[in-house]
Amino acid sequence: MKAMFPLRRNLHRLLFVVLFGLVHSFLLHQSSGPQVRVCKANRQSSIYASISDTAMGAVAEPAGNSSVILKLTVPGQATRECWANSLVSFTQEVDFPGFRKGSKIPESTIVGKVGARAVKSEALRILTDTVLKQAITSSGIQAIGQAQLVKSPEEMIELFQPGEPLLMEIKTDVWPTIEYVGSYTGFEVNVEKLPLDQERYNKALESLRKRQTILTEVDEPAKEGYSAVVDMEGYERAEDGSRGEPLPQLASGEQVEVILEPGRYTEGLYEGVLGMRAGESRDVVVSLPPRFAAKKLAGKQAIFVVKCSAVKKRTLPELNDEFANSIRDGLTFDQLQQEIINAIGQENRDLETQNRNRALEEKLLEVAKIEIPESLVTEQAREKFAMMMADMKSEGSKSDEEIKAMITPENFEKYKEVSRKSTTRGLGSMIVLGDIARKEGLKVDELEIEDQLELLKNQAKGDPNFDAKAAKEKIEAQLLKNMVLDWIAERSTITWVEQSPVA
Repeated sequence: MKAMFPLRRNLHRLLFVVLFGLVHSFLLHQSSGPQVRVCKANRQSSIYASISDTAMGAVAEPAGNSSVILKLTVPGQATRECWANSLVSFTQEVDFPGFRKGSKIPESTIVGKVGARAVKSEALRILTDTVLKQAITSSGIQAIGQAQLVKSPEEMIELFQPGEPLLMEIKTDVWPTIEYVGSYTGFEVNVEKLPLDQERYNKALESLRKRQTILTEVDEPAKEGYSAVVDMEGYERAEDGSRGEPLPQLASGEQVEVILEPGRYTEGLYEGVLGMRAGESRDVVVSLPPRFAAKKLAGKQAIFVVKCSAVKKRTLPELNDEFANSIRDGLTFDQLQQEIINAIGQENRDLETQNRNRALEEKLLEVAKIEIPESLVTEQAREKFAMMMADMKSEGSKSDEEIKAMITPENFEKYKEVSRKSTTRGLGSMIVLGDIARKEGLKVDELEIEDQLELLKNQAKGDPNFDAKAAKEKIEAQLLKNMVLDWIAERSTITWVEQSPVA
């Protein structure tokens, strides 16, 4: 996308917060089975006594992939009370001719009106809501995600009979356990050192030269590489090609320096200004970008009245001490070169540290056996899916409508399967590193977290979608990860090897 004037790149992804909410709310219950929740009332307090002993006796059986199945038999007294509470709920929510809402209504009248299946469904909901939390709590397991009945709602409705015992099987993911088959220190890894990127060095130096461009006013037509200082007034282009209504103020300007480089501005501006002389005026036809700020004008043509007040030749400075001193007083060219090399070197060191960390994480996952529960995979995949949507939006590669159309359960499931390997690896590493941090008493400095959070808040500039709590959690998680990997690296053998030359 091209803009009238160069745009500054957004360095953070505030949009992620918005899109994550959209993805999360849209996909949250996609994996859940059918649910019937007719009534809002939930008179479950009287049921606790009936199921308390039963829930305490729930048996947990491993179900694979870091999940368990809780089995318990609900006594007939509890199923009868749930049925009775379900009937009461319907008297409060459904109109029965001849009866006041909430009054005592014969069971046969209620069942005849709403159907036995609906009453059973609501009774099961009340029973499940009552049993789930108590059974999980009494079992002592660390449940995560959303617990579900093993049997389908249809099967449970068929099995449910008021006054009869009912076998309930509840499946829930649990926080994974880690089995270490070796030490998590003492690794031996080889990591490639990154050579100085000459292309990046050249680009950095060239960028500095362009910032210090020497401008010399000339009495000649504006050429490619020159600058034209112009006043611009924008107008809509009428069907007959004449000037129409004035454009918004954002599309106009006084004493604007137009650097004559192809592709730098909105299509038509460079071509229109090329060849102008000081004192000359022209009507320049431009094509406004598809994502122009004034949406009704996006993608349409406009006319700019351009008045040139000066043409300036642009000359890049020589690479010498005088050039370096223009950047900072007292700086020599040799010192400038070294600063560029150091800056690129720091970026290299950051990349080398990332490569070292990846190698250590691979070693960790070889000695730490762990099963990742599906609920964690799904939640992490939602976050990555939302980030991908945010990237598409910020890059302008997809419109809002296209992005919304892409957020479907089907597309999410495809993405989850494609990204499953990297997702489980990342989660496994995170859980293992967290476990090591606990074992070794490693903690992140709260002040460091707050400092980084403050930087993000400043970048957000009061954006109402910025989630400070979520941002803080991510900062803490990343800092802790880096701390643990540094700790492991200090207790391992890291061999730095020169990168093999490209053939």
